[in-house]
Formats: sequence, structure tokens, C-alpha cells
Amino acid sequence: MSENKKAKTFKRNRKKYKYTKKLIERAKNSGMTQKNIEDMCRVKQSQVSGWLNGKSLAFYDQIWPLIEIFGEITSPAVVYWEIEEEGYCLTAEANSFLELYQQQLNNFRLNIQVPNRQVFKKQLSKDDISTNEKKIGYLKQLNESLKGFKDILSQKKPSFSTYLEFINIIHQSSFLKLVGSKDFRFPELDLNRFIDLAHEKKLRITQVEGVVIFKHNFQIVEEGQSNRIKRFTWQKWIIHEVANNQFAWVIQERKTIKVDREVIAVDAHNEESKWISKILYPVDQQEIIDKVEKYLDTLSKTDCNSFLSKLNNSMNGHRYRDGQSLKRRLNTDKEIVPFLLKKAFIERGYPIENLRKILAIHSDE
Repeated sequence: MSENKKAKTFKRNRKKYKYTKKLIERAKNSGMTQKNIEDMCRVKQSQVSGWLNGKSLAFYDQIWPLIEIFGEITSPAVVYWEIEEEGYCLTAEANSFLELYQQQLNNFRLNIQVPNRQVFKKQLSKDDISTNEKKIGYLKQLNESLKGFKDILSQKKPSFSTYLEFINIIHQSSFLKLVGSKDFRFPELDLNRFIDLAHEKKLRITQVEGVVIFKHNFQIVEEGQSNRIKRFTWQKWIIHEVANNQFAWVIQERKTIKVDREVIAVDAHNEESKWISKILYPVDQQEIIDKVEKYLDTLSKTDCNSFLSKLNNSMNGHRYRDGQSLKRRLNTDKEIVPFLLKKAFIERGYPIENLRKILAIHSDE
């Protein structure tokens, strides 16, 4: 190494490390003692105490052994609204929705003519009388099965069911089979809305340290009236480098609230408050790449019209109808996101499978 390069390296290493206290705290939280830190950094006990108390900052070359183990903290911590637990159960909103449906059934029952006096018998044919009596018997079964359906779901509280478990409970219930009867036209049950109202999330505040090395927004883009472009971001990815080969992968979706038996997206002035996050930690770079490629492949094969229909429920009045436009966007993401992600890891010095390197050859002058 030339004298000029040595001088530059020495000058860089003699800079003070801004996040000394946080790095020492991270080391102690991992199980290291103050004596371990003294020996590793080759400093006195009083210096480590000063770092831990925030009274002094270490030089880069002093604290470098810890940076190699725990990663360099180069940015302030980011606060996220994290989903601690989520699932499906009979929420107050879902129960209210079923009660409203039961009321519709009762109103439907009142409109059915059943002859209990001679005058009604003259107005209705024998076939009408038979059909209406069958309807009333059917409605009685329907109300009983609805009560049983609610009892089953109530037993699940306060625990959550997964989506598949919840769907199985619904389809195993005689209630849904009775609602779908082809013999009689009963009030229609909006099953998708009921499932949305039954979706519950338990949130917590999570603080993530480490430099952000990758960001990507998944968007729906359509050309609206007067050639205006409409954009809606429905998911965000953020990856933090927390330690050497340890990352926190933050997957964000719009936060929704339930208002008058409707599920709508939160609209707030502060952008960060509009998103809730799933945080995968710890994960290494190859694990992230594998999961991303699998997820994007599945996403590109999805039914875009159904996907749009679900997203439209939480867009506060915005309506996107161009399934083909979304399909093109998802296929584009499938191609470019893995490349951008691998590029981010390579630039941070992490090895990537099947990476071809063409190295420069420097001649000594």
C-alpha cells in the first residue's frame, strides 16, 4: 500500500464513531461483558465506561472489532408499527354484520304470506301456500344454523385463526350451504366483506437500527381521465443491515380501519403512520433473495381482477379496474426487483450466488 493510501486510511480510522454508545449497548445486550469489550478493543475500563455512559466517543480503529461483529450503525433507528399477531375471529364488527344479516332475514320472513285465515287461503294457490311454508321452514333452519355458526366463531376468541382455518370453519358450517340454496332467493350475504371485518391485527411499536440498504414500492399505475396517471402504493419493502450478514426485512401494507361495517385505508398527514409492518428478523441475504424470488413468482401468477377487487376495498374511493396494467406491473417487478436487491447486497460487500467478477489489474508505478 502506498504512503498516500496509508495516510488516508489512518485519517479515516481516527474519526470519532457517532453511534459508540448504541454499539456498546448492542454488544452488552448480546451477552458480552465490559471486560470482553475492553480486551477486544484494547482499551482501559474507564474508556469503555465513558462510551457506555455517552460521555465520550470511540475512534473507528478502536471500536472496529465490535463493528465487524455487530455491524456498523450509520443511521438513526426507524420506528415501525409492527403486526405482533394477526388472524381471523368474530370481531365486534363481524358480529354486527351478521346481526344485520339476521335482521334482513327476519324482514324477509315478514313479507312471506302464510294463510292462517280463510281469506288468505282464497288469495293464494295451493302451490303458493306450499312454497311459502317451505320458505318459512328453511328460514328457521337458517336462523338456527347462523346462531350455531356464531357460537363456533365465539369459541375461537380471543385466539386467532389463520385465513385457511377460518375459511374451513365457514365452509363446514351448514349456514353457508343454506344461504347458497338455489331453491329460494334469500338476502345475499357478502362473504368477502364479512371475512374482511373478521380480520384482526394486534400491533406494537418496534424500533429498528441499522442502515437501510434497500427500498422498493409496489404500485398500481393506470392512465385516468385527461391522460392523468393514477398511482397507488399498496406495499413497501425496506431492508435494514442490522449486523454482519443479519438483516431486518420490513414488509409494509396500508393500515386499515373498520367504519360502519366498511374496511377503509387510514389517510393521515404523516406518511409513516399510514403503514403497518411485518418484520422478518434475523434473515441473511440468501434467505431474503430466495423468499423474494418465490413471492414475486407467485404474485405474477395471481388473478389480477380479484386482486384489484380486494385492494379497491381499502382505497378510500379510488377505483382501479385495469387488470392487464397490474399484470404488466407485477411481471416487471418480478424481473427487476431481484436484480436491484442483489445489487444492493453486492455493493455492501455480501457474496451472491453465481456472481461473475471482472477485476481490475493495477500496475505498480
